[in-house]
Amino acid sequence: MVKFICIVYNLRRIGNILTRDVLKEYLRIHSSSILGIFYLNRLYIIRFGSLFPTEYKLPVENSRWLS
Repeated sequence: MVKFICIVYNLRRIGNILTRDVLKEYLRIHSSSILGIFYLNRLYIIRFGSLFPTEYKLPVENSRWLS
């Protein structure tokens, strides 16, 4: 809840400094770049299966830590 209040406070400060048209253009540019990042992540998942490996295989026979 506190994080949300901080975000709203900072947006209000920005709104008082910038004009409404400048703020709209800034948010439009950044929202399209964020959507582009999500699109690239989706393409990566389609191509390679996942962003992070889901299984880690340890060489158990060579490990001294597990004995």
